[in-house]
Amino acid sequence: MLDLAINYYAVLGAGILGVVLGMLWYGPIFGKTWMKEMGVTPEEVAAFRSDKKKMNEMNRNYVIVAISSFVLAFVLNLILILTAAYTQTLSLTIGLTVSFWVWIGFIVPVTLNGVLWEGKSIKYWIIVSGYYLVSLTLMSMILAYWM
Repeated sequence: MLDLAINYYAVLGAGILGVVLGMLWYGPIFGKTWMKEMGVTPEEVAAFRSDKKKMNEMNRNYVIVAISSFVLAFVLNLILILTAAYTQTLSLTIGLTVSFWVWIGFIVPVTLNGVLWEGKSIKYWIIVSGYYLVSLTLMSMILAYWM
């Protein structure tokens, strides 16, 4: 029988990875394209950065995003534990399989709503859902390895 317990260090590491990936994904990797797809101009960004109240709100949002990343890592870890217990095996393949099905079953339908009902572009959807695919995949690799 597998000894399956939550490794909080792995959850912490996976959560931090999600935050760092988000900073890179929505910054130097896809930041300009994402802002264009959001309808935000460079002038609006400059005006936003000079407004102290808006910057405080943004800092608060960063804290909420970090907490959300840790919750995502924790829940993904629980799903990995349940899957490993059911299959009586734990491997990187199990981790990758779980992350894919979590992405396809939960993230894709939810993020697709932005395209269908909020007028977002397919390019926007690819950036956002792509972030979650990569994030979940990397998180599951960490969690499966450290479990």
